[in-house]
Amino acid sequence: MSHLIAPLDLILRQDDEERKLQSIGIGDGGNELGMGKVLERIQGSSIPNADTIACTVATDYLLVASVSNWGGYALSAAALLVHASLKASNISPEVLSAALKGSESSLRDISQLELPSNVSEVLESGYPTSEEETLKLQRMIDAGARDGITRDQALMVDGMSLQASLDVLNDIGRLARE
Repeated sequence: MSHLIAPLDLILRQDDEERKLQSIGIGDGGNELGMGKVLERIQGSSIPNADTIACTVATDYLLVASVSNWGGYALSAAALLVHASLKASNISPEVLSAALKGSESSLRDISQLELPSNVSEVLESGYPTSEEETLKLQRMIDAGARDGITRDQALMVDGMSLQASLDVLNDIGRLARE
């Protein structure tokens, strides 16, 4: 796979002191960037060819999902809602950063967050729609991409119909609006 993708892992392989960015990995089968955080578990699992396909690059945070796209949808919705809540509450990025590092006063500040009243507008500003996901997948197929499980050039996500993935996308969006 290395010959097919940009070497983004080089950014994450820098020493912690050199690297200025925090990283999040989203994975489902062990081969995704970030899954190196649980490398021993992957190698000791029943995942076919785990020793061969396992990604060795860890991220600071790892979100494991049944299908990595679904984890991405959840993270996207959460990030949009947190951003809108911080903005509506006039909480600065510095306060958020301090809270994430464990500052008690900053934690108290962000514990007062409330979702903004315009949640639907917030999600519409950045959460993907079924149409966008379908178009994105079709463009990937047109460029030669194949489903990771079936190897077919079809509107599928990890061996499932596109509709199954769109149902999850829409369910996460609905839950975020509630």
